[in-house]
Amino acid sequence: MDSYQLKWPKIILFGDSLTQHSFEPENGLWGALLADRLQRTCDVIPRGFSGYNTRMCKILLPRIFNKENIQGVILFVICLGANDCCGAESPTQQHVPLDEYVQNLYQMIEYLKSIGLSKHQILLITPPPYHHETYQEYCMSVGSAIPVRSNEMVAKYAAECYSLGVSSGLDVVHLYREMSKDQNWSRFLIDGLHFSHTGAVFVYTQLWPHVARRTEKLKMIGPLWTDFDKEDKEDKRLPSKPAL
Repeated sequence: MDSYQLKWPKIILFGDSLTQHSFEPENGLWGALLADRLQRTCDVIPRGFSGYNTRMCKILLPRIFNKENIQGVILFVICLGANDCCGAESPTQQHVPLDEYVQNLYQMIEYLKSIGLSKHQILLITPPPYHHETYQEYCMSVGSAIPVRSNEMVAKYAAECYSLGVSSGLDVVHLYREMSKDQNWSRFLIDGLHFSHTGAVFVYTQLWPHVARRTEKLKMIGPLWTDFDKEDKEDKRLPSKPAL
């Protein structure tokens, strides 16, 4: 009997609440849409941490990923910055200065490369635009402190994220720029900060071309059930070597 264990290629989604919510069934479901599209060809694994900034994620990253478990990853997506760019005087104390934000992203990219990923396997997503009035209303409705944020500040962080990705030879989804092209871009946000259903679909459509290029040669794992030899208990058509 062939003892080989089938191994799925992997896509990792790493980030803050925008990533943690990426499998929510109603709104932030961009990760779920990817996973559904890639069934039986590739696993989509979310590693999102609500409220985290790059300072926190830089510490966490090497505690999650190493040379062993990074094997089989064909794309590592980083979506960070929505918390870094809140105001320095914000009561949430999530602010990270712009130059440190860029340095933190750079160090995370270099760490991923040091454990075996190439620049072609790493992709950045910039933070999306931010709608202050909507988020302020949301915070007031749940009894949270009034947010110290601005869309102008997000634009600066998004621009630096994009520049870093381009200069590092990475693919980048400039989500801030692409969403802002829509005159009614606030509809992409359920509360002014996090993705609505429409926004999640938009993220998915922006990300998919980059994913498609990396998965188009992957074959469906396991033959169709109609192709199984119903009399052979050890069907020889099952793959006996890695799918990658």
